Amino acid sequence: MTELNFLYCFDKNYNIQGYLSIASLLENVTEKINIFIIHDNVNSFLTYKDKLSELENINQIQIFDFNLLKSKFSFPNIQNTHVSRATYFRIFAENFLADEIKNYIYMDADIFCLQNPVDLLKIYISELNKVGYIIGAVEEFPNSSPNESHFSRLDLKNNSYFNAGLMIVNNELWKQNNTSKNLISNSQIFESKLLFWDQDLLNIEFDGKYLKLNNFINFNLFLTEKNYFLKEFLSSDVIFIHYAGSYKPWTVRGAGHAKSTYYQDIYNRYFNKKFHIVSRWRLSNLYELVKVVLSIKFYKIRFPFSYIYYSLKAIIQKS
Repeated sequence: MTELNFLYCFDKNYNIQGYLSIASLLENVTEKINIFIIHDNVNSFLTYKDKLSELENINQIQIFDFNLLKSKFSFPNIQNTHVSRATYFRIFAENFLADEIKNYIYMDADIFCLQNPVDLLKIYISELNKVGYIIGAVEEFPNSSPNESHFSRLDLKNNSYFNAGLMIVNNELWKQNNTSKNLISNSQIFESKLLFWDQDLLNIEFDGKYLKLNNFINFNLFLTEKNYFLKEFLSSDVIFIHYAGSYKPWTVRGAGHAKSTYYQDIYNRYFNKKFHIVSRWRLSNLYELVKVVLSIKFYKIRFPFSYIYYSLKAIIQKS
């Protein structure tokens, strides 16, 4: 029986999120799986690796040090954004994953598993290998108003732009088609146009030639001010939720959001704390906290005083 292989790429700022994403996956799979992580500070994740190694259904977990690659890649357009250079690490996966790994599932660290994905992933892997595409992914949006600008910006010829948060990858074909080399080359050509970083690069490379997956395998759970109080009924078919965008459930701004409870519940199971909140910008996050406390939002938040406590703690520590 072929084991499923999962690839993550993140840095120390996403250690907890990555740990919880993997833990939620191991909670739900029905067979042993392999976990591979590309990281740029391996030692910072070793404690979490040890904890994951003790969980049921882990066959192996291996961490690769991105720094050993000694890449001269420029990591375009990440300054003053919510992403770090780790968003580009997967471009170099072929340098770390063994040739024996024919397929793997790439997952962002802000994706969390709600139910067993094994059967559906195996169906998709079989279909991917049969049709001869390099990747499978969920469509983000079609080439129609108001999305036409994205297609012209990247000079895309197709009518479909995919979300790269979860991808099923044929590792053999990736290598045979010099995909990494092409992505690096295009990063220089399109550097000023990469609004969505590596996701844009991947769409340029494949330009509609990918296996379309059902969005239940990568269900975008966008946090917005308009739906702050709406947890949203999730279909029983949803397997993975994806906190896409810059509005995250572990920020002062997002932690009280109704949809953030999916993440905070996972955090509570593993850390026995009501909120995971981090703060990168002390003054702006203090402002966000005051706004929430002085608004009707505060009275709708689950565990409102715990929210204040963990928000203030994060702001003071500037974690």
